[in-house]
Amino acid sequence: MVCGLCRGRFSLVRNVQSKDGSKAKRVAKISVYNADKSAESLREYEMLKSVRQEHIVRLHEAYLFNGFVVLVFERLYGENVVRSLSLKNRYNENTVTVIIKQVTNVCVYVY
Repeated sequence: MVCGLCRGRFSLVRNVQSKDGSKAKRVAKISVYNADKSAESLREYEMLKSVRQEHIVRLHEAYLFNGFVVLVFERLYGENVVRSLSLKNRYNENTVTVIIKQVTNVCVYVY
């Protein structure tokens, strides 16, 4: 693991290398595995494994290792959506249309 990107109350996100040695950029969400909450961890894994939507991050690998759950995702670049929207003072019609379509597509997929 190269460096930490973000630490939250329940997990850590780090840059990692792909297991197959490819140049693809990946990040891992590392959480403590709690036997009492194993059903929650399994449900999160099953849900993420089934996601196939272009506007939702894709799970590539998952491990249970030394008391930790490691979920490996594709590395996304760019701004946080809320931060990106808050930094602009004005939006043109095209930008608003693209944003609304992407959010709507994700909502339809999740629903």
